[in-house]
Amino acid sequence: MQNFPFLVRRILDKTTVSIRASITLLWKFLKEEAGQDLIEYTLPMAFIALASSALFLGAGKNVKGIWTDTNSQLSTANSNLSGS
Repeated sequence: MQNFPFLVRRILDKTTVSIRASITLLWKFLKEEAGQDLIEYTLPMAFIALASSALFLGAGKNVKGIWTDTNSQLSTANSNLSGS
């Protein structure tokens, strides 16, 4: 570095410090386990959401069947009352 002019040395020093700071920040990020808690809670929540949606999709057909049966029974009862 002694062969470079003062301005170039100053720029290189700042770049080196910046690179070291970035690497230090990256290592701290990789070693830190605080984000692990978020994933531990998110995965079960995602599983519960998927299981619930599957249950709702399956139950939707049953609810439609119940409404269809009820509607036909009400229609039959209405026509029987009107015809009498």
